[in-house]
Amino acid sequence: MKKTAFVDFYSKNKISPVSQNIDDLDLHFQRRNSLFSNLGLPVSLLKDCDILEFGPGSG
Repeated sequence: MKKTAFVDFYSKNKISPVSQNIDDLDLHFQRRNSLFSNLGLPVSLLKDCDILEFGPGSG
């Protein structure tokens, strides 16, 4: 099976885009809110959302 470029990149750099360290929940929420801010997404837009997905997976 042929891999896609982004899967090759993740493998080469030993990155797992789905792993989150939530040992410190306050820090986790700070990072998440910072991401939303940097993406230009107001937190109010995401109110009551359960899932937010960016980009496709490999299947």
